[in-house]
Amino acid sequence: MLGVVLCWIPSIRIPAAFGWVIAGLAASRSRAILFAALLPVAIRLALLPWFPPPEPFIHDEFGHLLVAETLASGRLANPVPAGWEHFESFHIFFQPVYSAVYFPGNSIFIAAALALTGHPWPGVLLSMAVLCGVAVWTLEGWMPRRWALLGAIALALRFGIWSYWTNSYWGGAVAATGGFLLIGSAGPKRKFSPVAFGVGSAILLFTRPFEGLIAGAAISAAGAIWRRRLGPALAIVAVAVLALGYYNYRVTGDPWKPPYKVTMELYADGNVIPGLSPRKTVEYRHDVMRRYNEEFETHNGLAFQSATAFFELTRMKADVWRNRLLGPALLLPLVVGAWLRRRWGLALAAALSAFSIHQFIVAHYFSPLLGLQWVLALIGLRWLTLVQFTRNLGIVLALAVVVSCLSTHKSTFVDHVWGCCPMQGNLARAATVRELEAMGGRHLVLITYNPNHYVHHEWVFNAASIADARIIWARSMTPEKDAALMAAYPDRTVWRMNPDLNPRAREKIR
Repeated sequence: MLGVVLCWIPSIRIPAAFGWVIAGLAASRSRAILFAALLPVAIRLALLPWFPPPEPFIHDEFGHLLVAETLASGRLANPVPAGWEHFESFHIFFQPVYSAVYFPGNSIFIAAALALTGHPWPGVLLSMAVLCGVAVWTLEGWMPRRWALLGAIALALRFGIWSYWTNSYWGGAVAATGGFLLIGSAGPKRKFSPVAFGVGSAILLFTRPFEGLIAGAAISAAGAIWRRRLGPALAIVAVAVLALGYYNYRVTGDPWKPPYKVTMELYADGNVIPGLSPRKTVEYRHDVMRRYNEEFETHNGLAFQSATAFFELTRMKADVWRNRLLGPALLLPLVVGAWLRRRWGLALAAALSAFSIHQFIVAHYFSPLLGLQWVLALIGLRWLTLVQFTRNLGIVLALAVVVSCLSTHKSTFVDHVWGCCPMQGNLARAATVRELEAMGGRHLVLITYNPNHYVHHEWVFNAASIADARIIWARSMTPEKDAALMAAYPDRTVWRMNPDLNPRAREKIR
């Protein structure tokens, strides 16, 4: 509605000027790609005085940052530090090495930023820029370039400004880029690109292989990919499989065992797919770890225990997909596009149905399918604006949809997906880091929580090289074990904190 209000002006000058600008930018492919790539970065940087770079909050963000810092240091895994039992945290493991559960695709961009700038957030912006630039190339295989650019602008406004894909370290853009390359390689306006299909498949293998397999199967079936020249694609995928196998070997000791299997075995962490349930009995060293896995991870797996729970979870997934990945303004164009391209519409419907066996409901789990649904939505929008309305009214409606992509996604940024997380991350923890760093020297912070501590508000996450870190975050255990930990790190000022009582107060104990 806001987009319509902003764009409904009783004059032909505004829509004519809009169409002229888009046509001018789209006259050159490189210019269109560069504009789409830079647009979300420029707007987000312009908002820095009001919305500074995000601080991590969600457990997953700290895990991606750990993998990124490890890669930036030139390692694939980290040695197990002394006193590792105090450092245990969610989605992180210390046996056989110190690492996190995540596939490295998203962290590669963050690692590049850390190596070049010393800060992780530019890597997130880079991944969003790549996504929006690739979107132009993808959509151009399905429609005229000016419409491809319009679709990329809508994508940038939807995910590049307010979305947690840009304002966290949780990921989304990298896997979506893989999905866009898959559907772009099969565009009817260009010759099939086996290189793009192979690179897209490799990206999905390194980011979201399960969801990527669903997206790849759907696109391959709808586009009859097996009839195409697949030699280069298969070669790229083979190299990616070998590279990921080597990464798994260095992290888990087994090329066929991904890191997330380690935490499933150690902590019963992550009933992601039925049939992959971890072991039932785990001896936890920390109550907060037990509560998280029993009250959250295991509870999610119960969604497959009854038909009622399964359908409720499916309904929640549909809400997330419709409201946070697509948006109300693109729902009708998507339906129209799916009808106009029925084979591809059925592929999208089948892929979304296959997602019902996945237990989690966060928007970036759908990211490998974003390219397919964005292509269909733009096909439907183009048909609606060009066929059903006069030229100027059609341009107004297209502009309204684009503006709506900006306005309808802000609530997701404020809620930070679940409604559980501050807009800019864990600011109290970040402030403590700045205060301790300003003191100089090196520090060890022992964390305790109240019995009713909220398990998603976690403070114990550490750098890749714990022994060399200026600040070590540790869980307080028994007095004897705490004393042993302090003895293992003798050159540090030791503090005790309970963030549940006062997130800014700390007691110096050495």
